[in-house]
Amino acid sequence: MENTKISVQDLNLHYGTNHALKHVNMEIRENAITAFIGPSGCGKSTFLKCLNRMNDLVENVKIEGKVLIDGEDIYSPKADTTLLRKKVGMVFQQANPFPMSIYDNVAYRGSMALKIKRHSIRSWKRVCVEQRSLMR
Repeated sequence: MENTKISVQDLNLHYGTNHALKHVNMEIRENAITAFIGPSGCGKSTFLKCLNRMNDLVENVKIEGKVLIDGEDIYSPKADTTLLRKKVGMVFQQANPFPMSIYDNVAYRGSMALKIKRHSIRSWKRVCVEQRSLMR
C-alpha cells in the first residue's frame, strides 16, 4: 500500500496459553483515520498496546510476527522502546499504569521527558511525590 505508516504482518500474541491475537495482518496509511470496533475483551486494546510495545511489560506474553512503523521493525532487538513510546502514544478510557509501583509510574514519564540520568531519577521521583502530596 502506498504511504503505509503502520504495517502489521502475521501478528500473534499469547498470554500464557491464551492465544489472544491470531494472525493479524493490516496496513494503515499515513494520516488515515482508523477505528477498532468490537465487544469488550476481543483484543482491541491488546492490539493497540502491540504498536508501542506496552505488552512487553506484561508477564507471560509471547509476541510473534512483524510490526513496521515507518518501515522500521519495532520488535527488532535494536528498536529503542523509549523513542517508540514517544512516537506512538496511548490514551486509554481508564487509567492504565505500567505494571510497577505508583511511585515509578509517576516518575516514568517525567524522567523520559527531562532525559534525567539514572543517578538523578531517585531525587526527581521524590520531588514529584512531594509535590503531588502538597496538591491534596
